[in-house]
Amino acid sequence: MVTFNVSVGNKFKKMYSFDMAKELKPQKKAKDLYRHGDLKKALIRAAISAIKKSGEIEFSLRDLAEKMGVSHAAAYRHFSSKKEILFEIAHDGFLRLNQSFMTILEKEASDIVSLGVAYVKFAIENPIHFKIMFHPDLKIDDKHPEMISVGSQTFLSLKNCVESNKLVGKFRDDSVQDLSIAAWSLVHGLAILAVNGNLAPLPDGVIVNSNEIAEKVAHILVNGLNKR
Repeated sequence: MVTFNVSVGNKFKKMYSFDMAKELKPQKKAKDLYRHGDLKKALIRAAISAIKKSGEIEFSLRDLAEKMGVSHAAAYRHFSSKKEILFEIAHDGFLRLNQSFMTILEKEASDIVSLGVAYVKFAIENPIHFKIMFHPDLKIDDKHPEMISVGSQTFLSLKNCVESNKLVGKFRDDSVQDLSIAAWSLVHGLAILAVNGNLAPLPDGVIVNSNEIAEKVAHILVNGLNKR
């Protein structure tokens, strides 16, 4: 530390301190300027971008770190593995999907058609999230209680809707669980067809509107669930 006096006019002197070591220290590069938490979000965005570009869920934390210009250690401070990033993306997807379900059910507790349309629409608008949410490598376990919670809540929203229809005598007498799985299976299959591009066009050359077909399929579903 260097201390020196500077004369100001004829009467005043002011003391200044100059830390030469500090002043001569190289300026931080852009890669070091992530604030706490920003790098985690940036890694997630980079993972989504990599999947979107390749069409495959193939990347490594080291690849992401190198592309972003940060150290491998910095990336590993936020995620211990590629799978942890995938869990984070899937968790965000389930949160958003369930929020759309809750918004619908708050207006009409038995509106299963709108739930089906919302499910397919979410998949089309968020194809990467949707693929990761149901990726075979993401087996739910005790290490990810938040995924168990949000995944269960999303399915519970569907079950509550099915139960509301049963309570008013609209749906058949199968268990709520069985009816819910049947409903989920139908719209999930349609969502996969839409995300994979199998509906544009169909094998016979007919082009369908994904939102329109989702609503029609949901009505067919309801007819199948209804009592005879």
